[in-house]
Amino acid sequence: MKNFIKYNLKLIFVFLVISCSHGIKRTPQSNPIKGDNPQNSADSNYQSTVLFESENNSISIDGPVMDIDGNKFIANVNQKGWISVKRSNDKVFIDLLKLPDNGVASSMRIGKDKKIFLNDYINHRIYTFDYSNLNPSLELFYENKSLNQPNDMALAKDGSIYFSDPYWNKKEKKGAIYQLTKDKNLKVIFKDLRTPNGIDLSPDETKLYFTDSISGDLFVADLNKLNEGELPSVLFEFKEDTVDGIRTDVDGNIYVTRISLGQIDKISPEGILVQSYKLHGEFPTNLSFGGPEGKDLLISNRTNSRLEIIPIGIVGREWQIVH
Repeated sequence: MKNFIKYNLKLIFVFLVISCSHGIKRTPQSNPIKGDNPQNSADSNYQSTVLFESENNSISIDGPVMDIDGNKFIANVNQKGWISVKRSNDKVFIDLLKLPDNGVASSMRIGKDKKIFLNDYINHRIYTFDYSNLNPSLELFYENKSLNQPNDMALAKDGSIYFSDPYWNKKEKKGAIYQLTKDKNLKVIFKDLRTPNGIDLSPDETKLYFTDSISGDLFVADLNKLNEGELPSVLFEFKEDTVDGIRTDVDGNIYVTRISLGQIDKISPEGILVQSYKLHGEFPTNLSFGGPEGKDLLISNRTNSRLEIIPIGIVGREWQIVH
């Protein structure tokens, strides 16, 4: 009889544990365990439109930007080392500028005074050109051979540029984040990083966001506390080797390209996954806001060198300060 009672008590205990565990409402965490859960996946329907696709898989397009008139500029679309343009009345991309000394651009951003800034990661340079000019010429803005390879960048209201400088061999040198002032003074923001890549600012420019490609982490740092020695903290943990470029909107959301997953993930300033946008290509690399109202997200995709666009409906932070 005693054994019978013990046996039934065990059954009741197991039943209660199972019932309670199934009754818990599970919500997304701010810093979930690394990986990609079903709740993090984009809807099965494509939310982007393909604007361009190349049959040359050996070319990896990058750094797409679009001005207020809808003219689109991109690197490496026809030939590596070239900047090309597809103006509103053009049917195809036309080669516009060739970077000297076998240079290759990894990022482009539209700045003030009709200028586009671009990083040449081969020659450790930053160039500008007048995008309103039908036949522009490159102007060297900054060069520093001690840099690893300036990768992605974000423009600030005061004219300074924040840029990532990764080093892909983690056994040797370290990566860093820099601020290049309008007067071309270089300041180290963070050093001894792994592979900082995508980078942008919050709307009030008090927060700096950047991704680390190897770890998959999205970091945030309070720029007002740099003098206090505060280090970046992880805002959101993605799966390793699945993140690249990022952009922020005027509400402070961060849009992250998900390499190999074929989507853009929208992360709130609090570190919550808000939405995922499904793309046609699997390897999105970089992105920017543009168009007449600055509410369109233009995305470069390594898959077949696709250029894709998503009408987000929110103005991009950087687009607002330029226009």
